[in-house]
Amino acid sequence: LMCSDSICVTNGLYLAAPITFISDGKHLLAGVGICYRGAIFRSSDNGITWSDAGISWPENDSDHAEDINCFSMVNGNIFAGTNHGVFVSTDEGSNWHADNGGLPIIYTGHPPNISDFSRMGTTLFAATEGFGIFQSTNGGASWTQVNTTNYTFMGLATIGANIFAAAYNDVGKPSTGGVFISTDNGDSWQHDDVDLPDHGVGSIYASGSYLFVGTETAIFASSDLGATWLNI
Repeated sequence: LMCSDSICVTNGLYLAAPITFISDGKHLLAGVGICYRGAIFRSSDNGITWSDAGISWPENDSDHAEDINCFSMVNGNIFAGTNHGVFVSTDEGSNWHADNGGLPIIYTGHPPNISDFSRMGTTLFAATEGFGIFQSTNGGASWTQVNTTNYTFMGLATIGANIFAAAYNDVGKPSTGGVFISTDNGDSWQHDDVDLPDHGVGSIYASGSYLFVGTETAIFASSDLGATWLNI
């Protein structure tokens, strides 16, 4: 894709931008990443036509490399995780504003990259790449750090009262990757991948009582909350 401020067109010389979706029941929202300027588009006819949802990036932004990485929804509000922190819409995706209270300002001058969300009731968790995991219990009005490691967290998932985080290996540091579990609402985290042969985990997904992870080499599944893993 070749991307300008408002439109992307197909070009075989460019990698396609990843797109993530969420529906609020009335609209389908699509977030575009790895673009000249990431954008959120909204459709009310099941994707036949799309309009720009009008996310506004900070005025002092100069790197022009915003990504929309993930979505979540709490109490009807839609959250977008970007590489400039969290944005939220309270009007079905028509308007967006930054919601980064409590998130650090990192070396780029922006809040950290939000790689994934996971929700437990009305509590929202946000994974970052290199700056830990954050929690919001008030609809994104403020964020509290609940994991202080500098791992490259790539995904979150929940099963019951258990929260799982997937981290990618830092170069030359295999112990910095893998699957982590919290059984106390994010207050503490432990490795949950003793039986997992590949600890470079790039994605995680929960379905019922099953947990799935994607690594550099394979897809693994666990039916016992990560105690054992099967290469599928």
